Amino acid sequence: MSEAPRLRIVRGEDAPEPPPRDPQDPGFDPDAGSKGSAKAEPDERPVVVVKGGQQHILLDRALSLLPAAKEVYVRGNTLCRVVPPMGEEAACLLPIHKSEVRVILSRLGHWVADRRRGDRVVTCDVDPPVPIIEAVSNRGVWPGLRVISLVSCVPPVRPDGSVQWEEGFDSCSGTYYVKNAEVPKQTLWTQDSAVACRKKLLDVVADFPWASDIDQDVWLAGLLAPFVRAWCGPAPAVLITSSAAGSGKSLLADVIGRVIIGRDLSRMTWTRNQQDARKELLALAVRGEAVVLMDNLPNGSTIEGAVFDNALTASRVFGRVLGVTHMVDVSLKSCWYLTGNNISPSSDSSRRVLICNLASKCERPDERIDMREKRLRQYVMKWRSDMIAWAITVIAGYLKSTSLRPNPLGSFEGWSDSVRGAVIWAGGADVVDALGSRIAGADLEAELHVRLLRVWGDLFTRGATASTALARAGEADLNEGLAEVLAELCPGRDGRATSVKYLTKKLRSMKNKVRTVDGRLVRIERKGTGAGGAPVWIVTEVKEEKAL
Repeated sequence: MSEAPRLRIVRGEDAPEPPPRDPQDPGFDPDAGSKGSAKAEPDERPVVVVKGGQQHILLDRALSLLPAAKEVYVRGNTLCRVVPPMGEEAACLLPIHKSEVRVILSRLGHWVADRRRGDRVVTCDVDPPVPIIEAVSNRGVWPGLRVISLVSCVPPVRPDGSVQWEEGFDSCSGTYYVKNAEVPKQTLWTQDSAVACRKKLLDVVADFPWASDIDQDVWLAGLLAPFVRAWCGPAPAVLITSSAAGSGKSLLADVIGRVIIGRDLSRMTWTRNQQDARKELLALAVRGEAVVLMDNLPNGSTIEGAVFDNALTASRVFGRVLGVTHMVDVSLKSCWYLTGNNISPSSDSSRRVLICNLASKCERPDERIDMREKRLRQYVMKWRSDMIAWAITVIAGYLKSTSLRPNPLGSFEGWSDSVRGAVIWAGGADVVDALGSRIAGADLEAELHVRLLRVWGDLFTRGATASTALARAGEADLNEGLAEVLAELCPGRDGRATSVKYLTKKLRSMKNKVRTVDGRLVRIERKGTGAGGAPVWIVTEVKEEKAL
């Protein structure tokens, strides 16, 4: 049996060189074993010493570190960050979780604490204490942090007409611009250039079966609004409707989406449940969504609802976020779009909605073969940078000009001074004429109101109670259309008007609302009481006031 080899210990200069390491080895360090290896870089983070009984001092120290995190913003009393676009996902705002707050504080500061090791006291690296992380996350107010209102994928246009061409945060509008297209900088701001750019934008969608010229400009107004929505205030919703399926309503909305965010718009479903609508609205506001599409409303439905009406005219939303117990107060900067066949807004929504009508002359519009661009979505992506530049030329050129602004539109003054005025300045129509409240027959509730005023004023010159009107409606030879109007106003199962209580409630909802009837401004109002204390309703003429 051979003798086992002995272990040889080599010291000093007789030690052989270590064998070469394989560079493919994950643990390979090119500086390992070399003489005079590089020293570790010094830790330049400010030192935060964690001591017991000093929670208030540690909280103030953590809050002073937080502004150094450039990716952290405030929105709706919540810490948030910008999520850049990835693939087909658009940029958005997301709340920062407490676990991420811990990582951020660890990166911003060198947290240390004294620990006893036998008879010695040693300073050790520690993580930020959990109570401090909780306090920072739930603070609600963070001095020095920037408040963000919107994430935009197109260069935002400021009130003076200047444009934010560079990617990043704009403190003037609270907008973070995420560049996902190389947009050529514009330098020509003349009206002639704006007119030409408007024509180029409308030429992209010229093959759609527009009912009239103003419908094209309503679509254009919907395209321009996101460029200034961060500061102009609420904007009317754009309803794209037609009489036939397949006319291109959703495609028109997607053209706007591909220009504004670089992809098709995400679809939402219209709901009449106000609680669900309120939750969805708050979630959209917290995310900072720039464009929202409610697609394919039920055929013949009516746009109505307190939550939706509030979303179109409100600048802020207040409510409780799902999954948490605290309330948030957050700005609302979304532009709204709706599509559907034979859709009409209700009385309250009609002044908040611009109607864009398509009138196809084909039985199956989706089978048309005379479209110049068979794949319009791909065509828009090819020319997206130019379309953004054309839109900026129209609206920024107008804001830079000294042209007279149109008369302000109630609830939408900023939008009227920017988007509406820009469309007119570039040679387009006044899109306010496309509001549901101004289109004859678009608002079915208003039309019914006019019919009631006409019949009531003719039959009851001295006024009448609800019970008197229902009794008169039952007299076939004397009601002069009253029965038909009341049956539509408050229908019952048998096709006739229902109870006195229901009719009184309807009359109360119409009280003092002015309508134009046969060239006169009239309204129904309460005038004393009748038998049994029932209110008497009478139609009176009102003095005309100056309007837009």
